[in-house]
Amino acid sequence: MPRRPSRDAEALQPLVSSSPPEYPPSPPRSSLSGSRDDHLRSPPRPHSSKARIRLCRPWVIAILVALALVLLGASSFAGDARERLGWAPSGQGAEELVCDASLRDKYGRAGLLRSRLFEGTGRRVRKTLRKAREEKIKIGVLGGSVSACHAVRPTDEYPTGDPNAPECYAPRLLSWFNEAYPVPGGHELVNGAIGGMDSSYYAFCSLKHIPEDVDLVIIEFDANDAPVLRFAEYIDQLVRILLDLPNKPAVVLLGAFAPHVATGSGSADPAIVHVPVAAYYDLPYISMKRLLYSTYIQHPAALTSVFWVKDGLHPSAAGHEVLADLLADYFADTGCGLSETDEPESDDWADRSDFELDSEFPLKGLPPYAPPPISMFFPTEDLGIISPPRTPDYTVPPLVVPPPPKPFCASANDRANPLKPSAVDGWEPYSWQGEKNYYVSSTPGAVMRTDIVANEGKVAIYYLRSAKYDLGDAACWVDNAQQKAVRLPGYWSSSLNIPQVAYIDHGVDPGPHHVTCKILNETSHPSNSDAHQFRLVAVLAT
Repeated sequence: MPRRPSRDAEALQPLVSSSPPEYPPSPPRSSLSGSRDDHLRSPPRPHSSKARIRLCRPWVIAILVALALVLLGASSFAGDARERLGWAPSGQGAEELVCDASLRDKYGRAGLLRSRLFEGTGRRVRKTLRKAREEKIKIGVLGGSVSACHAVRPTDEYPTGDPNAPECYAPRLLSWFNEAYPVPGGHELVNGAIGGMDSSYYAFCSLKHIPEDVDLVIIEFDANDAPVLRFAEYIDQLVRILLDLPNKPAVVLLGAFAPHVATGSGSADPAIVHVPVAAYYDLPYISMKRLLYSTYIQHPAALTSVFWVKDGLHPSAAGHEVLADLLADYFADTGCGLSETDEPESDDWADRSDFELDSEFPLKGLPPYAPPPISMFFPTEDLGIISPPRTPDYTVPPLVVPPPPKPFCASANDRANPLKPSAVDGWEPYSWQGEKNYYVSSTPGAVMRTDIVANEGKVAIYYLRSAKYDLGDAACWVDNAQQKAVRLPGYWSSSLNIPQVAYIDHGVDPGPHHVTCKILNETSHPSNSDAHQFRLVAVLAT
């Protein structure tokens, strides 16, 4: 796991206000010497002398010249359009802002394209932008301390940084939407980011922090997740929940590259487990890493001093400007091509039951890609699909689509309905700087019980782990099955101070249950036998 600074660190460094340097566009890729289809082409037929004489006649030459000029003009127009990515020159008014190409002067066209780790079809984004032209949309943000805008503008109300400060990427993006797509009252931003939280928390608790009627959700976890497979599973669960919301929102992944993450993992940061999820669910993935990384490894001090605060984890105001610009460029590029007469596109799962292979080209007429209505980790044999087929006449049974996940979350971070134990002895609520909230106990034998509702039968605890704090151990179990209690150590050797999901049961029946947690006399702390404090963030279930 990469070594990163504490996200509970109380001393945050001031931002650096230097202006970002300009980067020239990358040189074009060298062209291949030949086409892969050259060997399939028939050899050229020799021209007869009569054909060569006819081609030299003046009227033939005139026609060919005229045709060449027409094609050259069309090619020039198409090339210019491609060069501008469909953008029109910047001018006055919302339409010109949507199609504004001014960011190319700032970052270079190649740099902007590099920021798109995965672009996909963009169907849901176009649907959201069509709605934004006519009425207010709701934009939700889920992430950790980067999206919560730590370290940019601390205030008395927000000691770690004001997430609503105009320097932060989320308010910047909202301002862009309000200027590009003006509607009465403006569009709405709901920032549900909390410092130190990763995708494992939001895979259960996302709807505690953004409303269900969002139209666009930005999810940012490149600085908080770990580059291990289980975080792909968490992102997968989170995305399935979001895509099934009433407005069928567009979901965009945002990658906030952090130098301190790269210290331990290089470029193999959590993006390596996020990209496959983005591709499977057809989600745009915009990242500042590919824009900055190659320059960063040559000039780390220079870039870090401009785009991050001194911890190397949280972007400075200049770093937030980059994040907002990359998002705005993607939305401008996508929105500029929309026409008032465009037919809305469907991203619904296409029924392929009547699809037959074409005899000449097997995939002719294949329906357009749409995200399958199942997790990317769902085994196809559970759908009745067996490979290879056991018999020549094997047919797949009718597809039975499992329902989307319906997680349960009782979280101390839920501002509207915070965690309320049904029975408690020796535990009390605790808030760190008004942002990170827990139920805490340091008393061996202290007990807390929480009522839950399970759907798929899995139950988990989300709790803090740290080598810095004197954390102890708790045992947690479901209902009265204390003999099946799972011991949860608070101490670990990692330098990170972050919460972690720990499953305590995988086979409970659907319906209501209760979870009990008890502080143990024994502690896993290697040097402090009196370390007993346990910080519980949430009780979770699926």
